[in-house]
Amino acid sequence: MKNHFHADRLRGLGINHVLNKKKDIPEVSSKDPGGKSGAEINCKSLNQIKSCQDDAAFLKKYLRPAYALWTYYDLFEDLRLNFSSIQGLLVKEIQSRLAWPDKTITFWPVTQKHQELDSEDRDFFYQGLSIIKPVYIFCFGADAYKIITPNRSFVYGKTMLNDFSILALPSLESMLPDNRILKNLTWNLLKQFSP
Repeated sequence: MKNHFHADRLRGLGINHVLNKKKDIPEVSSKDPGGKSGAEINCKSLNQIKSCQDDAAFLKKYLRPAYALWTYYDLFEDLRLNFSSIQGLLVKEIQSRLAWPDKTITFWPVTQKHQELDSEDRDFFYQGLSIIKPVYIFCFGADAYKIITPNRSFVYGKTMLNDFSILALPSLESMLPDNRILKNLTWNLLKQFSP
């Protein structure tokens, strides 16, 4: 009863989400689903992320703690183009309609460009994840989901990955040009996780 009273007072002050370091901000597990130890990932992480920031300065602003990390297969390219693609515009529309506070959402890719080709890069994703430390990962589409969790079946909805909650959503491509069923499904799933 006492906690409920304090929660109401905080909401009255405009505070809707309080982070509890132990509960809400998960730590990266010592093993990722691909079986690589955290030590292996962290050894390369600083050099690889610094190299990425040098080569792709547009990623730097997304490498920060956030409540929700959003990802999908073509995200690297959309970040490079400042979300000007059809998929990028859909992401911006969803983000705008959710009307979450600034810096609640960040993006981190599951692929990188190597010699003009997209290449899957789960290690790079996990290195970013260890810095961003989101409460939720919103993963659009089976292609991105399979990179993050290679041994799992893609099913819409919330699942756990070590200490992280992943929300598996339809791909942006499948929602275009105007697939109302998948857009409504995505919208109804996302609304449940407002910060």
